Amino acid sequence: MTVGVAEVCQTERFEATCEGADKVILITSSDYGRMRVSRCVQSDYGYIGCSSSVLAVVDSSCSGRRQCSVGVPSAALETAAAVACPGDLKLYLAASFQCLTGISRLVR
Repeated sequence: MTVGVAEVCQTERFEATCEGADKVILITSSDYGRMRVSRCVQSDYGYIGCSSSVLAVVDSSCSGRRQCSVGVPSAALETAAAVACPGDLKLYLAASFQCLTGISRLVR
């Protein structure tokens, strides 16, 4: 089983791919906000640890497919997040997925 974890900063894209015709993506977690100081957040500014689950958004774009791409930021992420972070600070996406044996959904 393939497992992937990604930290996606502003202006980047979350990309997931499963190799093999019988493998599909299953999003296992997805949060949007300022979870911790990392490569996407170099300074605290007093606002670390604010985030919201955006699993439904990333899941609908990726799960059941062999590959997907989600831009950061996006209107869907911003709407779904409803985070307690100040609006003038950049947020990032932290997501993880697995590749499982399954039948790929049709591309929407």
